[in-house]
Amino acid sequence: MNLKGIRDAIFAQADWAPTQSPEALVRVNRYINRAYNQISLEAPFLFFEAILKFATQPDAAPTLATDTISIITATDTSLPTTSRNPWVFQVNLATGTTGAVVWPTDRSWDGRMIEIEVNGVTYRNRIRAVWKVNVIGGDGVDRRFTVEKPWDYAKLGYGPYAKWRVYTEAYYLPDDVISVKSARLFLGGENWPLKVASQGEAEDLSFMDKRDVTSHGTPRTMYRRPHFQMPAPTGAAVLTPNRTFPGSLVWHGPEPPGQFQYVFTYCWGKRDMQFRNPNGAYWGGYAEDVLNEETTGTGFSPTTNASHRMREPLWESAPSPASSAEAVAITLTGGPSGEDPAAAAIDVSFPNIDYMQGFFTTGTKHAATAFDRSNVPQSGWYIRIYRKRITADFTNYSALGAAANTQRIHGAADLKNIESPSAYYLLTELNIDELNDGNWIDRGEVIPDYSRRLRDVHGYQGIGLYPYPGKRYEVDVRCVRRPQELEDDQDVPLVHAEACEAIIARALVYLRESEGTTDLAMAAMAQYERAMSNLTKRYGSLLPSSRLVNRKMTRARPGRRRHGNYRRWYTLE
Repeated sequence: MNLKGIRDAIFAQADWAPTQSPEALVRVNRYINRAYNQISLEAPFLFFEAILKFATQPDAAPTLATDTISIITATDTSLPTTSRNPWVFQVNLATGTTGAVVWPTDRSWDGRMIEIEVNGVTYRNRIRAVWKVNVIGGDGVDRRFTVEKPWDYAKLGYGPYAKWRVYTEAYYLPDDVISVKSARLFLGGENWPLKVASQGEAEDLSFMDKRDVTSHGTPRTMYRRPHFQMPAPTGAAVLTPNRTFPGSLVWHGPEPPGQFQYVFTYCWGKRDMQFRNPNGAYWGGYAEDVLNEETTGTGFSPTTNASHRMREPLWESAPSPASSAEAVAITLTGGPSGEDPAAAAIDVSFPNIDYMQGFFTTGTKHAATAFDRSNVPQSGWYIRIYRKRITADFTNYSALGAAANTQRIHGAADLKNIESPSAYYLLTELNIDELNDGNWIDRGEVIPDYSRRLRDVHGYQGIGLYPYPGKRYEVDVRCVRRPQELEDDQDVPLVHAEACEAIIARALVYLRESEGTTDLAMAAMAQYERAMSNLTKRYGSLLPSSRLVNRKMTRARPGRRRHGNYRRWYTLE
C-alpha cells in the first residue's frame, strides 16, 4: 500500500465523505510519517534489514627524520598576510619523496585526529582540511592543513615537529542507522564477527591509550564512542535569476527548464571512495576524485562541483529551510545565447560558512582598511546542495542545443517527459572561497542524483575498533535504517505489507488527538495495539520485556586481554 492508499484509508475511516483539501492532505501526510517513524522505534522487526558499509583508515606516522610539520612561516607567500597563523600547518617534506607520508587532498583526512609530541608531551587536535597550494620556491613543499583548535606556539614553538601521528579516533555509522544487528569485518574473502564491549569496559581495558603504545592489527572488538552532530543552517538559500552576464551564465541544459526550489546542508570530510553515490552528474563527464587544491578559474565549473558529490560526507548537518521557488523559461528569442533575460540561469547564494568560523580571505572593512587578521578559506566545511523540481517546461526544449530526432515514431520530439517528485535530490557541492563568493550558478548542466534523497540528519553514532586497524578493512553492518519520509503518493513504506494497517491506526491516533476527540483517539490506539499484537505474533515475540527469552547463542569468545575482570561476551540474534 502506497502513501495515497494509506491516506485514503485514513480519510475513509475518519469520515464518510471527507473533503481532501490541500491542507488536509499535508496534515494527514504528516501524521502518517510520524506514525511511520514511531513504529520504526517500537517494532524495528517489521522493517527490512539493510547492509551498510564503512572502511577503516590506518594510522599515518613519519618514517623519515626529515618528515616534519610546522606552523607556516611568516614569509610564506600563500598566506593572506605576513603574520604567523596558529591554525595552519605545513608539511616540510616535498611531495613524492621516497618513504614520506602522502598527505591526500581528497578530503579523506578532513576530520581525522593528529597527535603532536613536544618535549615528551603529546597534544591532540583535529584536522579541519588538507589541501595543496601552488608550489612555493620550487622546493615541492605544497601541502598545508588547518586544525580545529589554534596551536599554542607561544608555549610550544613553531616547530618543526618530527613526532606526529594522524589517526581516526572513531568510525561513524551512517546517519540513518537506528538498530545494529551485527558487524563483520571483511578480510581475505571471509567475514569476521566483531564482538561488542561496553564503553566503560573499553576505558578500563585501555583500548583508547596513546596510539603508538596500543595494539594495531585486525580489529575484533567494537565499542561505543561519542555522538557527533553538525550544526544546521538557519537561513534559506537566496535565489536570483542571473542577468548580469547573459552571454555566458544562462540556462544550458540538458536538464529541461522549469521551476525549482533548493535546500542545502553543511558538510565536513569524505567517506571512502569505494562507497560513493552511483549516479553520474555531469552530461560531459563521469565521476572523478576531485582534490582540494588551489587552482584558478574553477569558481563556476559544473564538472568540478558536480564530481565533488560522488563521495558521501563524513558528517552532514540537517537541511536548511527551503528557498523560494524560481522559474526558468527558454524562448526562441535570443535562445541559449542569452539575449533573452527569461533564459537566464539561477544564481543560488549561500552563507559564507568559512567567514563565520574565522576562515576568510583578504578584504577590506570600513573606510577601505584591510582586515587586521585574514585566513585561508580552509575551515574544512563545505556546502551540499539539494534541488526539488516543481515543474518541467518543455516549451522550445530544442533550443537547448539537443540534436533533432530524425527517427520519430509518434510525430513529436522524444525525451520530453521527466518526473517532478516532491522530494529534494542531491545536486552538487560547493566550497566557499574567493572564486565563487558563496554563489553557485545552476545552468541545468548537473543532473540530480535520484538515488540520493535529502535526509533529516540527527547526527552520527561513533564506534571504536580494537585493535586499531593496521590497514584498510571493509566493515559490513547489518542494521535497521530509519525510514525515509513518504512524500510522493506512490512512495511505499519499507515494511512488511501487513504492517500498513498499524501505520493507519497509529496515524488515526494523531488525527483524533488533533480533533480533540479523546474517546476516538483511545479507540484508534486500541486498534493500533491489536494490530501490533498480531504483527508481533508473526514477526516478533509476544513475551513482555520483563520475561527472559531463550535464544540460540551465536558466538562466545573470551577477552583477548586478561588484565582486569574481562568476562566472556555473548551476543544473541
